[in-house]
Amino acid sequence: QALNASICAGALPSRLLVAAMMFCGCCREDLAREREMDREDEVRRDGVCELAVPVLPPPPKESAADAAAGPSDAAVAAVAEKAAQAERKAAAEKAVADKAAAAADKAAAAAAAKAKAAEAKAQEKQFADLLQTAHEAFGKGDWDAVLAAYTDALALQPLSATAWAGRGGGRLRKGAMQEALAELDEALRLDENHLFALRDRAEARHKTGNLDGAIEDYNKKLTLAPADGRALCGRGEARLKMGDRDGAITDFQFAAQLSYPGARELLSAARAGK
Repeated sequence: QALNASICAGALPSRLLVAAMMFCGCCREDLAREREMDREDEVRRDGVCELAVPVLPPPPKESAADAAAGPSDAAVAAVAEKAAQAERKAAAEKAVADKAAAAADKAAAAAAAKAKAAEAKAQEKQFADLLQTAHEAFGKGDWDAVLAAYTDALALQPLSATAWAGRGGGRLRKGAMQEALAELDEALRLDENHLFALRDRAEARHKTGNLDGAIEDYNKKLTLAPADGRALCGRGEARLKMGDRDGAITDFQFAAQLSYPGARELLSAARAGK
């Protein structure tokens, strides 16, 4: 009874208390109830912890078959469509750029052609003005001005038979026979039927003693343009030198009918045998 009283009063140390309670019936029951309550408290505490910090299940592991199969068809299709869209966008942008470049090239070509046409037109006018200047100088007998104008004209159009013939004619009238022949040859190379070049080369050949060549040029010139008093008189003089007096008289008569200056005097001299 004294032991029970001590236990109930809590007067014993804990180790002795436990040992004493093993021998005390009422205390054993109380101890069992306390242990049951402690276990319930531990369960409640454990439940609170589990609710406060839930433990998530681990993510499912990828199987070997899934890893070997690679990305899904939908993912592959999405990537392919994105690449196709990028390609279409790049193609459209390139088409726009190419169209703009083509338009710019066309505009540049048109501007260049327009500028070239304007330049050619300006040169053509300048060339025509030079020919007119040379023609006026010819009428005045200003042979230096004739040569200068035709030289400038040839600088603009080096393949002009008219300019070569005109400058050759100017040299002929200045007495530069060999230079005249060279330039008249060039004119006839460019245009074999150039009338003024034929007549002036015939005259240059005549004056340098090439009577056969002179008559050949006179014949061609008079075939193309029969009413040329100067060519008729020139051929008549060449014929007279070659002993063809009748042929010379015929040419002088025709030139006189055309009222070419000096034709009648040449005709009278031929008839008189002079």
